[in-house]
Amino acid sequence: MRINRGRFSRVTRIFSLLKPYRGMVVLITVLQAIILGTRMVGPYVNQVLVDDVIGRGQTQKLWWVLGAFMGLAVLRAGLFCWRATACEVMGQGATVNLKVSLYRHLQRLSFSFYDEHRIGEIMSRMTGDIDGVRHMITVGWLQVLELCAYFIGATVIMMFISWKLTLLILAVMPFLAVLAYRYDKKIGPVYADIREQNAHLNTRVQENLAGVRVVKAYAREDYEVERFDKENNEVLHQGLRAVKQWVRFNPIIDFLSLPCPLSFSTASARCLCCRPSSRFPSASWSP
Repeated sequence: MRINRGRFSRVTRIFSLLKPYRGMVVLITVLQAIILGTRMVGPYVNQVLVDDVIGRGQTQKLWWVLGAFMGLAVLRAGLFCWRATACEVMGQGATVNLKVSLYRHLQRLSFSFYDEHRIGEIMSRMTGDIDGVRHMITVGWLQVLELCAYFIGATVIMMFISWKLTLLILAVMPFLAVLAYRYDKKIGPVYADIREQNAHLNTRVQENLAGVRVVKAYAREDYEVERFDKENNEVLHQGLRAVKQWVRFNPIIDFLSLPCPLSFSTASARCLCCRPSSRFPSASWSP
């Protein structure tokens, strides 16, 4: 699999917008790491509840478990609000700077540029594309960081629990990676066509509204509606292309993901069957 250098260059340029917000990026990363830590502690608290409180009848730990659940929930909610606020402040500030720089750039362009490019397309770039950039620098990189941390953390924890089960699950990952790569290669051009068609639709609306008096003067309303329907149906067609690609790849990815829960369920059932009866006193289960 070759690295798409053009895409990598675009991502680098997008994240260069965050240079004035280096401190905010560090703060958000630390908050995200703490949030991930609280989520990874949750399974351990569940283990204490199941094994000690329910299994061994150590009811004195119940209040500790309940307090841990409440404390983790409150801490996670507070950190999440702090992180979301910091992300929005950083994202909005970066996109404002981007809009100002783009507007200044548009003012310096020659007449030939505006002869070759329609105003509707430029407006689409100044609105929809910039909103996509804002989503990337506020949420997108955090999602990538979160998924990588979950994958690494879960792999390490599972290796300590059962290395055989971990290797069984990891054996499916190369097939998932290949499918994800192929899906990305298929869906990328489709979404590019969707954005381009939306730009054409915006151009059609802008030109029609700008010349609405001429349209009404020559009674061309039906003709303009027909042209708009044509562009709008093309947007629908491109959206259906994206849905078809999703339907084509997603069931296969879900099917290959089945060994993970099946392996966990099988291992859990085997552990329960092999446990000594002393771990579950009969008195604690009698009605």
